[in-house]
Amino acid sequence: MLKASIQLVRTILLALILAACGGDDRATLPPPEPGTVDVMIALATNPDPPKSGQVELTAILTDAAGRPIDNANVNFLGSHKTMSGMNMQGAATAQGNGRYAISADFGMNGPWLVTVEVRGVNADVTRKDFTLTLE
Repeated sequence: MLKASIQLVRTILLALILAACGGDDRATLPPPEPGTVDVMIALATNPDPPKSGQVELTAILTDAAGRPIDNANVNFLGSHKTMSGMNMQGAATAQGNGRYAISADFGMNGPWLVTVEVRGVNADVTRKDFTLTLE
């Protein structure tokens, strides 16, 4: 019993020491060469889940190492998947820390295709499509 308790204490101490030695490896990586950034795009909505009406769309841009990408030009394009003519588009405003937001008016519930376009990071335009189902 005592031997098992000592082993448990050693294991806990080792875990604490390893946790204290860990760090954020992203901070030690050199910045990528200009024009060679792999742009990762995530999308968040407010409210979540989105509802018809005003919805804040936020694109979160990071590079392959997880570092935020600032100083990009981000546009949102949206279209209702079943009702032609129901569209939205606009330029996002930089929020800092790789976040870009826009307030969009989704006039109808149902499935929407939202495309995030990113310019100014590489020579090419980076696009990613998301499907939102508005309640």
